[in-house]
Amino acid sequence: MLSSKNMKDIKAVILSAGSGKRLGRPKAFLTYRNHTFVEEIYEHLRSIGLSKIAVVTTTAQHKALTQLYLPDAEVIINFTPQHGQFSSVRLAVITTEDYVKALLIVPVDHPAVRPETYSALIHHWSATSRNKIVIPAYNGQRGHPIILPRWLFSKIKSAPFNITLRDIIKETKENIDILQVSDPGVILNVNTPEDYQRLLSSH
Repeated sequence: MLSSKNMKDIKAVILSAGSGKRLGRPKAFLTYRNHTFVEEIYEHLRSIGLSKIAVVTTTAQHKALTQLYLPDAEVIINFTPQHGQFSSVRLAVITTEDYVKALLIVPVDHPAVRPETYSALIHHWSATSRNKIVIPAYNGQRGHPIILPRWLFSKIKSAPFNITLRDIIKETKENIDILQVSDPGVILNVNTPEDYQRLLSSH
């Protein structure tokens, strides 16, 4: 479990506003290990002791989301999901409480990330300067989730809508820490039916 200070200082945000066009339905509601993607991620985050967890969704998906088991989740509505995933990141930053020192950004299409990987990322961020962008890597390949320290929030808020989070991170590469992990889930994202079948067959 994380320390009480870490639980207060960091907030997890599940990015769940995508339409999942290539999959035929929103990724949040695909199933994995008898849960929806969003429920699986949410439960893993709670299991390590995180108390502040938000889910970014859309007006179209909000009703279905309320039927899931997400106790005490903060629900953030993205009214402009057509602007892409970065619009959800920006919204999460804008709505984050002043006392939060960093955001753990979790795309909903990474449901196979292990609880201990979330813990390792947070511990690494806390044990260093708390000013680093922390990115996991598996076999040298970068993945998700990532930790965004508070000093980056102003850059995200002021960035144009046609930019991506990757663009912003590239601009400040000297502030990145890569954490090597033994968890293939950090690079196992689900974008196509083939990806989904690969996920299901891997466990």
